[in-house]
Amino acid sequence: MKLAQIEGGVVANVIAVDPDNIPDWARGWPMLADDAGPGWAYDGQAFVPPAQADPDPADVLAARRTSARLWRGDFCNGLADLAILSDDEAIAAARGEWPASMEFFLGYLTAAQARAARIEWASCANVERMHWLILSMISMGVVTEAQADTLFGIGAGA
Repeated sequence: MKLAQIEGGVVANVIAVDPDNIPDWARGWPMLADDAGPGWAYDGQAFVPPAQADPDPADVLAARRTSARLWRGDFCNGLADLAILSDDEAIAAARGEWPASMEFFLGYLTAAQARAARIEWASCANVERMHWLILSMISMGVVTEAQADTLFGIGAGA
């Protein structure tokens, strides 16, 4: 059997005892519920689990960025709204064409990598927030982290 030492309404310590041989100093301690432990509240009759800590905002943001994706058409429309692509380029990019204003990205790649990037763009239905293209756009100052987050629906209040 387990007994709980309670300090200030909270389980401070747990001991295992023989029910037939409880030490005098622990005789007033309540018997612990199976799943309870240190940090649990005790109101004199029941044990209550500790409140869950709020998740770290940086972890939440990282998880949202990792899972965020947009249909390619919405992504291209967003780039046009940010004046990164012209309307004509956004329409062509939504069809799978590589935008002329983004040609400089390919200059940092080998010929094989550039070909693979064009094929990936032409065949993708969705664009992921953490894709190399988005991360490159951020690192090159084409968009800010905040603009990319907003584009993908990850704004501060999201």
